[in-house]
Amino acid sequence: MKTLLTMLFSIGLCATVCAQTGIYMTYDDFKAGKLIKSDDNKIDIKIKHEVALKVGGEKKEYQTKDFFAMLWDGELYRFSPTSVGNIYLKLTTVSDNYALWGYSETRSYSGGSHSNSVIYYVSKGLGGKMTDISTNGQLKALEGQSDFKDLVDCIKKGKKLALMHPLMMAAGECIYADPTYKKDPKSVVPAIK
Repeated sequence: MKTLLTMLFSIGLCATVCAQTGIYMTYDDFKAGKLIKSDDNKIDIKIKHEVALKVGGEKKEYQTKDFFAMLWDGELYRFSPTSVGNIYLKLTTVSDNYALWGYSETRSYSGGSHSNSVIYYVSKGLGGKMTDISTNGQLKALEGQSDFKDLVDCIKKGKKLALMHPLMMAAGECIYADPTYKKDPKSVVPAIK
């Protein structure tokens, strides 16, 4: 009986969580909960320039530049161009005013060593332009944009920007201090229609 209940719970959980995989074509579609759902709850990312998913029994490919965001197992991702191709950035911290997006990758090399690659972007709200803040000293990139005036003021006021406390940490703390901060980034994903 316990095994049956566990199995039923797993099926029910998969129906609610697994069903939340697909893409939003526009920011308005995202706000309205209009998700192009993947039939098999899978998304294939191809060389970071396009994604493929089954829709209505047919495999469809979408260029990352042509849609707003991807919902993958309930987590929200946006794509941003870099010199090596588009990277998918997971929503990590969010308030009504700003969103912090992150990408992390671990690569292993022969001999057992590995390296970590961590990249952070910030956007004005969920739908704003993505701006790279991965490296220390990028505050000038934010200072030149009126969308980030309040965030820049908060970072400067905190006087915590230093080599051991990079811009992404300072930005995250400012977003966390925002009264509209959301503890769970998944909470900003609208109900799927």
